[in-house]
Amino acid sequence: MTDNSPNADQPLDREADNPRQTYKTPANVLNDQNLDKEQKVKLLKSWKGDVDSRLEAQAEGMGQADPLSAEEEADLANETRLLDKALHELKG
Repeated sequence: MTDNSPNADQPLDREADNPRQTYKTPANVLNDQNLDKEQKVKLLKSWKGDVDSRLEAQAEGMGQADPLSAEEEADLANETRLLDKALHELKG
């Protein structure tokens, strides 16, 4: 990002709160040319933390009132795999 204004980081902060609303896939984060490597890592880690929390809550039975379907759980597991792949690409 080339904008050095005091508010330049605010959009990223909002995106980091829920990058799944801003980006359809982790690959979209990687391909966003408006973000530098550090910003991409921040978004992907935030996204991964959200997915991991949802899977962990389900595994611990916290989702019993509104359990995930097998398909939703598989989608989250796939999302985790894609996030790990994207983070690995940024390290390389």
